Amino acid sequence: MKQQFTRRELLAGAGIGAGALLVGPTRSLAASAPVARVAVARCKTYGPELVPAMEKMFDQIGGLGGLVKGKTVAMKINLIGVRWQRLGNAPMEETFWTHPRAIGAAVHLIGKAGAKKIRVVEGPWSTPRPSKRSCSP
Repeated sequence: MKQQFTRRELLAGAGIGAGALLVGPTRSLAASAPVARVAVARCKTYGPELVPAMEKMFDQIGGLGGLVKGKTVAMKINLIGVRWQRLGNAPMEETFWTHPRAIGAAVHLIGKAGAKKIRVVEGPWSTPRPSKRSCSP
C-alpha cells in the first residue's frame, strides 16, 4: 500500500527528526557533566560579619586546609582600570573592583588554613609590570 505525504507533513516530520538529533546528544552530555560545590552567603556590609560568612562558605565547599596547607598560594584579585574610571565616584563595593576587605578576609582565612606563603597578584592595564605582593601568615 502506497502512502502519500503532504509537503506540510513531510516538513513537520523532518523538523521533529532534526530536533531529536540535536536534543539527544545534549541530554547525554549534561548527564555526565562534572558537578562542583557552591556556597552563597549574604553579607549586608563589608564589616565584622564578612570573615565569619566567608569562613562558613569555605567550610561548606570542603574547607581550605586541604588546598592550601603548607603551600604558596596565589590569589588573583580584580583591580582593573584607574580610580576615576571606577563607575564614576561610586563606593568601591558598587564597582568592578574587589573590595579590599574581601581581599583581606580571604588572605586571613587562607593563612589561618595553613598556607606557607600568600601572593596577592594583579596585572593592571596601566603598567607593563604585574603587581605582586607577598605575605607570610
